[in-house]
Amino acid sequence: MDKKVIGLIVISVIFIISVVFAALSVTKLVLLAGYDKASVGIGTAVFSADIADTESERDKGLSGRSSMADDRAMLFRFNNPSVPVFWMKDMKFPLDIIWIRSGRVVGYVTDIYPEPGISEKDIKRYSPPTPVDMVLEAPAGSVGRHGISIGDGVTIGGKEIR
Repeated sequence: MDKKVIGLIVISVIFIISVVFAALSVTKLVLLAGYDKASVGIGTAVFSADIADTESERDKGLSGRSSMADDRAMLFRFNNPSVPVFWMKDMKFPLDIIWIRSGRVVGYVTDIYPEPGISEKDIKRYSPPTPVDMVLEAPAGSVGRHGISIGDGVTIGGKEIR
């Protein structure tokens, strides 16, 4: 084979490998970036929250994460008020769940612990006392630590929500 042909083949292979690695790197960055983020305030608490506002993001939630810092949370947003059902499937750390409607806390469940080894059908389910348009999952103890109460206003990015 001619040296020029071999050189073109080598250059082509290197180019293809470079394109594949670049594509994989971009995919990894997109997967790591994942959720949109926002500052969520309730009473004296301010959480840096991942926002789950698509069905697939809400389905995944915090499942599979090994831990979460005290100032982190996940905010689930719903297009219409509903009574969503939450559970601790595939969770590795305890949570507080804060139910929100029209920018106000309408209820919460505190110190919910994972249930490893429990079958899916037997894992405890949690639902709000009334239809909600948002739910905040925060580290266990957040409600007590920050004195969060029913009726407290909620801000996103420093702005009141209604």
